[in-house]
Amino acid sequence: MRIYAASMRQGRFFFRVTSLIVVFMLGFGSVFFLLYYGPIGRTSLVVSLESSSTGFGEVFYRDSEDEQFSAIRSVGVPISQGANSISFTLPRLSKGSDLNVRWDPLDRPGEFRVRDIHFRNGLLSREVPVSDLKPSVDVSEVQYDEVAIFSTQSNDGQLLLTHRLGSLWANSIALTFAIAAVVSLLITTLFAVIRVRSRDGLPIARQELAASPSNYIAYRVMRNTVSLTVLIVSLIFFVSWLSVV
Repeated sequence: MRIYAASMRQGRFFFRVTSLIVVFMLGFGSVFFLLYYGPIGRTSLVVSLESSSTGFGEVFYRDSEDEQFSAIRSVGVPISQGANSISFTLPRLSKGSDLNVRWDPLDRPGEFRVRDIHFRNGLLSREVPVSDLKPSVDVSEVQYDEVAIFSTQSNDGQLLLTHRLGSLWANSIALTFAIAAVVSLLITTLFAVIRVRSRDGLPIARQELAASPSNYIAYRVMRNTVSLTVLIVSLIFFVSWLSVV
């Protein structure tokens, strides 16, 4: 009888630890997925500028100088006359390598003053010197001061910008991991506190069901089924996440 009781205690302890691990994994995976694969986790190029005309601006991007710029890998936004703060949403970074960008400021001739440029990835941002902008096609010489001043001479003026985003990507991943870990730890702690709130050291639900063995058995079966379902869903989620990465 003592051996049976000890075995039952070990089984309950294992079940509780497993439940906490499952809750932590599920919370961590969910928070990480929302932060990294949601809109907030996308990479974006943010440009603050003044334009002399209204029109449409476009950014073309590539991961290597060996690739060609194409309309398939481009993002466009409307530009208004006067001050603008425009954001070009780029594909999610996967390697943190050099990002080569061709910026077509406007689909017509115009004059521009670029105040600042930022790359954003996840919750982090990095300022890029405006002097990194290089004229390419149908663009006047760029005057660099505290701002970059230039003009486009046709409806297809182009500037080039190359920037290494490796550390920004790595720091963004680290911050996302840290936030996911802290949030999931809080969720797990809350779950554990709720579980241990009891009468005479036993869970309230077990005390209330102890008077009816059939109800207690059904309760345990239901809990085990739910826990197994959560574990299976977590594994499916984790495997899907690995396949996306």
